[in-house]
Amino acid sequence: MKPKDTHRLDKQPYNTSHTSLTNSNFIATITTRFGILFNFFSAVTTPEAIQPLWAFAQSAYLDNPLPSLFKERLFVHLSRLCPARYCIARHTGFLIGQGLPAGDAQAHTQTIEQVMDLLKRPVPDAARLNTVLNRLEAYAEPVDITAIDSAIEADLFDALTLLFLQPNQSARARQAISKAVGTTNFDRLNIYLSYIHTAHHWAETHPEIVYEPDIVDMMAQHPELAQLLLSTTKTVSIQQGNAQPLPLAEFNEVENVELQTEGLQDPNQTLFNSIDEGLGIAKIILDSSGTPIDFQWLEVNEQFETLMELPAKNILSGQVIPGLEEAYKYYGQVALTGIPARFQLHSPVLRRWFNVCAFRIGEPKLRHIVVTFEDITQQKLAEEQLRLFIIGSSDMLYRMSADWTQMYTLKGESLIPATEHSQSTWIETYISAEDRPEIQATLNQAITNRKTFKMEYRTIKPDGSTDWMLSKAVPVLSKQGRVTEWLVLTVNIVQRKKAEQELKESNALLQSFFDNTPIGMSVLQAVRNENGAIQDFRIRVVSKELERETSRTDLVGKLYAQEYPGIKVTGLFDMMLRVMESGKPEGKEYFYPYDGFVKWFSCMFVKTDDGLVATNFDITERKLAEEEKLKNLILLQHAEEMAGIGSWVYEIATGSFSWSDGMYQLFNLKKGTPVVPEIYLDYISEKSRAVAERMVKYLKTGERAFDKILNITVNGKSKILKVKGTVVYNDEGLPVRLLGVDMDITTSRQAEQQILEDAAMIKGIADAAPDMLYAIDIRTMQHVYVNDKIVQLFGKSPEEIRNLGSMLFEATVYDEDKQKFEENIQVLRQTEDGEVLELTYRLLDDKGQLHWIKTRRAVYQRDEQGSPTHIIGISQDITEQIVLQERNSQLRQERKELEEQQQQAIFRATLGAQEEERKRISESLHNGLGQILYGVKLSLDRVNFNQADRYKENMAILEQSKSLLAESIKESRRISHELMPTILEDFGLKAAVEDICEQFRSAVAFKCSFIGFFRKLDKYIEIAIYRIVQELMINVIKHAQATTASVKIEISNNKVNIAVEDNGKGFDAAQKSDWGIGLQTIRGKVKLLNGKLNLESIINRGSAVHIRFPI
Repeated sequence: MKPKDTHRLDKQPYNTSHTSLTNSNFIATITTRFGILFNFFSAVTTPEAIQPLWAFAQSAYLDNPLPSLFKERLFVHLSRLCPARYCIARHTGFLIGQGLPAGDAQAHTQTIEQVMDLLKRPVPDAARLNTVLNRLEAYAEPVDITAIDSAIEADLFDALTLLFLQPNQSARARQAISKAVGTTNFDRLNIYLSYIHTAHHWAETHPEIVYEPDIVDMMAQHPELAQLLLSTTKTVSIQQGNAQPLPLAEFNEVENVELQTEGLQDPNQTLFNSIDEGLGIAKIILDSSGTPIDFQWLEVNEQFETLMELPAKNILSGQVIPGLEEAYKYYGQVALTGIPARFQLHSPVLRRWFNVCAFRIGEPKLRHIVVTFEDITQQKLAEEQLRLFIIGSSDMLYRMSADWTQMYTLKGESLIPATEHSQSTWIETYISAEDRPEIQATLNQAITNRKTFKMEYRTIKPDGSTDWMLSKAVPVLSKQGRVTEWLVLTVNIVQRKKAEQELKESNALLQSFFDNTPIGMSVLQAVRNENGAIQDFRIRVVSKELERETSRTDLVGKLYAQEYPGIKVTGLFDMMLRVMESGKPEGKEYFYPYDGFVKWFSCMFVKTDDGLVATNFDITERKLAEEEKLKNLILLQHAEEMAGIGSWVYEIATGSFSWSDGMYQLFNLKKGTPVVPEIYLDYISEKSRAVAERMVKYLKTGERAFDKILNITVNGKSKILKVKGTVVYNDEGLPVRLLGVDMDITTSRQAEQQILEDAAMIKGIADAAPDMLYAIDIRTMQHVYVNDKIVQLFGKSPEEIRNLGSMLFEATVYDEDKQKFEENIQVLRQTEDGEVLELTYRLLDDKGQLHWIKTRRAVYQRDEQGSPTHIIGISQDITEQIVLQERNSQLRQERKELEEQQQQAIFRATLGAQEEERKRISESLHNGLGQILYGVKLSLDRVNFNQADRYKENMAILEQSKSLLAESIKESRRISHELMPTILEDFGLKAAVEDICEQFRSAVAFKCSFIGFFRKLDKYIEIAIYRIVQELMINVIKHAQATTASVKIEISNNKVNIAVEDNGKGFDAAQKSDWGIGLQTIRGKVKLLNGKLNLESIINRGSAVHIRFPI
C-alpha cells in the first residue's frame, strides 16, 4: 500500500487545547525562539511530557554549537527518510526564511532553488559511499563545516545518512566522520542525530500534528517543491530490529492448496479472504497454436485488492495492473507445464517489490493457476540499506564454508587481494603465523557452537606487511538448524590497536606523573545506588604528595565521603555532584576543621568518564599570611575602587571628541565641558610631552593605534595615565573614528614597587626553609639561586657558589654517583612541563664529610624554541635516614640467623625425643612382651600329647602358658596405652590425665587438679596437653627423686595454663646444658603452639614448670 502522509494540509490554527500549551509563557517562548508558532509541540498533552521534550530540543538542536544553517540543512536532508512529511515540510520552511533556521535570528536563509537541489540529492550507492569515506578519512586536520552546499557538506551528509540509519554497525563511517570534523564536533553531531530520530518518531506517532498556515501557502505557491516534500519515493524507514541480517531469510513456502472446483466453483469466500497474502485465480488464454496470449483473473482476495490499489471489479474486468506486465510470460509456462514458478517482481508505479508464486490447479485442460503476491518492499529496502551499511562499515567481506575450509567471494578493499574463487589455503595465505593456532581453536569452537562470534588477528597484506583486523562471523542456518555457510565482515583495527598501546603508555605516564607530582591529586570513581544516584566516590589513584599530606597510604579503594565526612559539611560533596552533572570544572578555597585537619585548602574537580580528578593544595600558610595583611588588602581594595577609568570616542571627519563621565573625573573637569584632543597637552608633564604630542597626532589623523603612558598633573597632583586608542575603519579601509580608554595606573605602579618588596620577603622565607632550595641554569650548570641551607652545606657565599658553575658539582658530587647525576640532568633537558624528577646521590661538604642527598626538581623556564633552560629543586639531607636503614637491615639479618638457630635446636630436641621414645618402646617390647612370649613358647615346647601318663603335666604346662598369655595381653595394653591412650579418645582429656596420675601414683604421690574444663577442645590441642603432662610426670619420676608432686591444668580466656611442681632434688635451671632431652622436646612443642615455658628450680628444694599457650 502506498505510504500516506497523515498530516493535514488545512490551515488550522495552533492547537492550544492541550494541557501543556495553555501556558501563555511557553507559547511565547516557542514563538520567540522559532519566529513562528511551531505546531510540533501541539501533540504534548501533559506538563510532565513537555519539559523533557523542550529541554532535549534546546540542548540537542537549538543550542547545539554546530553551525545553524548546517544543522537545518542536515535536518531536511535526513527527513527525506521519514514517512511522516511534517518534519521535512516545516524545516524546509525554516530554511527559506519562514521562521528562524535552528532558532538563530542571525542565520542566513536559502532560496527555493537551493532547497530543491538539496531535496533532489540522490541516495549514495556503494561505490559513491566508499569514495566519500575515503575522502573523509584522508583529512589530516578537522575541516570547516560552515561552507554551505560544498563538497565537504555533501560528503558529510552522505556519511551521516549511513550513520543515521545504522548507528550500531557503522564503525568505518563513525571513524571517518570523527577524523574529518574532530571529536568535539562528532559528539555534537551524534547528539543532533539523536534529536532528529526523536523528532521523526514524534511526528510518526502523532499524526494529529497539522501543517502551519505558512507551510500550506508555501506548498500552494511552489507545486514542484510541494511534490518533492510530499513524495515518499526516497523514504527509507528502517525501524530498529526490522533490518534483515545477511543472508536474507528464505522465502516462506506456499503450500499448494487444492481448491475443490468443478469447472471452477466459487471457493469458500471467508477462507479465501483470510489469507494474509495477495491471492488470485487466473485462466490462461491460448491462440489457435496453443501459445499463451493472455489471461483472465477469475477471483482475487481482499489483500490482492489492497496490494494492487485497484478494486476487484477493475481487476476482474481485465484492467492491466500497473507495473506487473513482466509476470505474464511466467503464467503461461506454469499453466502448460504444471511446473510451479517462483520469482520476484518490482512495480515502479506501485513502488513495491513482490515475491510471486504461481502453480496450476484442477485439470490441465482448464489452464487455471493460483498466483500469490507477498509484499517484500520493506525487506528490499532493508537489504539495500544493509548493503550500504556493509560496504560503508567494513573493510573486507567474504563467505566461508560450514567447516571453514573454503573461502568464497573475498572483497579485500586493498587490504588483501580480492578473489571470486574459493580458497582452501586461506589461513596460510592471509593469517600471520603467530595467530594461526588461536584462530584455528576459535573456529573449532564456533563450528561446535554454531553462534555468531568475533576474533582479532593479524592479516598478511599483498606487500608482506601485516595489519590488525577484527572479524565478525554470522552463521547461515537452514530450516533444520544446520550451518550452511558463514558470512564474515572484517574491519581494520590498526588504529584501535595503536590507540590501545598509546593508552597503555599514557596510563604508565599518568602513574609516573602521580608518583612524582608535587600536587595532592586523586582520581575518584562515582559509586551509585540502584537508581543511578551518586552516593559516594571510590578513590582509585592518589599521588605521593596526597599520601604525604594526609599521612595515609591506604586510601586507594576507600570511599571518599566515608573517610572524610567533613566534605559534606563544607559543601565539597555538593560541588562534586554538580561537576558530575554539568561536566564543568569547579574549584574553591575552603577551611577544613574536620577529620583531624585544621587547615585551608584550594581544590579543583574535573569530570572524567564516570568520575572526577581532584586536586588539593594546602594553602594554610598563604591564608594565614593573607589574614596578617588583611588590613593592607582592604586599603588596597579601596584604592583600586578609587582608581579612575574613562572612555572616549573621536570622529575624524567632524573632529567630535566625546568623553565618558570617568574621563571628566580623571581630569577633575565639570561634566559636559567641551574637549579637544589637545587637552592632553594642557596637563602633560614635560618629560611626557613629546609622547603626548605624537599621541594627539595619531588620535586626530587615525594614522595608527596607540598605547601610551603619560605623566600628567591635575590640580597639582601627579598622575600616571595609560591611554589606549583603537582605529575603526570603513569598508574602503579608511579610518573613520578612534575608540579609546584612559586608566589611572598610579596605584598599579605603586603596587609594582610593593611586588619588589614582596620578592625580598619571599627570599627571606626561602632562606628560613628547613630544606635546601635552589635554581640552576642547566645550560651552564650555574646556580642562579641558593638558599641559606646550601650556603651552610658548602661553606661558601651565594656569589662564590654561582661563580663556581659546573666545577662545584665536579668537586662535591661523589665519584660513584657522578654518572647518574649527569644522566638525571640530561633527562631534565628533555622533560615536559610539570614533570618532576627525583634523584638520590652523595656529595662532600666543605669539611670533606659525606652526605646522602635526596632531591626533587623540575623545569621552570624554557627558551623560545621550548628547550629547558632553568630548573628549580628542593633537596633534603637524608644521611641519618640512610644510616638507620643500614642498621635496621643488619638487625633483621641477625634476627633471621637467630631464628634459624632456634629452629635447628628445636629440630634436634624433637629428633632426640623421638629416638628416646623409640628406644623406650623397643626396650618395653624386648624386655617385657618379648620375654613373656618367649616363656610361652618354651612352655608349649614341653607339651607331649603322645604319652598318656603325662596328662597332668601337660595340663599344668597349658595353665602356665595361659597365665603367661594373659600377662602378655596386659603388657601389650600398657604399651598401647602409652602410645595412644584409648581413654583420651573415649572419655576426654580430664579422664586421660587422671588415668596417668593413677598409674604413676605408685612411684610418686601425684595430686592432679583441673579448672575450666567446660568445653571440648580441638583434638590436636588435647593430644598436646596430654603428651606435655605425660612427659613432665615421667621426668619427675625418672630424674627428680621426688616423693610428692602436683599437676594443675587450667583453661580460661582462650588460654591453657599447665603447672607441674615437685619436692625433688632440683637442678640449676640457668644452665641450659642441664635440661634433658625431655624438657627440650617439651619446649619445642610449646613454641610451635605459640606458647611460653617458664622453668624454676632450686637445688634440694624441688622444681616447677609453668606452661601457657593460646587455643
